[in-house]
Amino acid sequence: MPYQYLYKGIKLFLVKVFLLNINKVRENMDLVLSFISSERREKADRYRLENDRLLSLSASYLIAKYVGNHIVFKEKGKPYIENGPCFSVSHNGEYACLAISENEVGIDIEKILDFKEKLKESCFQNKYDSTASYYKAWTIKESYLKCVGTGLIKNLKSIRETEGTYEVDGKRFVTKSTQHEDYIISVTNENEDFEIELIEESI
Repeated sequence: MPYQYLYKGIKLFLVKVFLLNINKVRENMDLVLSFISSERREKADRYRLENDRLLSLSASYLIAKYVGNHIVFKEKGKPYIENGPCFSVSHNGEYACLAISENEVGIDIEKILDFKEKLKESCFQNKYDSTASYYKAWTIKESYLKCVGTGLIKNLKSIRETEGTYEVDGKRFVTKSTQHEDYIISVTNENEDFEIELIEESI
């Protein structure tokens, strides 16, 4: 679970981010399925592509192991556990990830690939000199939207796309990013400053 620690005299929260590669799920399928509820297994089976099915199972495994299977959803679809920690999940490419925090939290992970030119014009306030920078800005936007529980909106350009501390509608948010292999990960946490601890799940 997350905890406070001192960094240069400042109290920071540690947001744990668990990463799971789908190849580990493929190699340990029986064990993974034993953790997951029948509802989540059925949801994964509805995916047509095998990679999508494995990503869904990976995310469900992380949730079941570290948060629990009794998930409920807020009005706009944000998942939560009653009397449990705040959490957020994301998956892309070959990784699923789970962020756990004492405060509302959002996470997004994206593999660095070619970025669509039309999105550069329509979704970003700034122009960037690298593909990785566009993905970083994208994940920052998505992590904030998942933190507040609205999901994607039409005017993505209006959403902040840089790391830091900021206020929206009287609420304080902190966003930070990191990289794992060729993946960008961004986390937004409500109210408290924090550091990201990446933990690779071994199953």
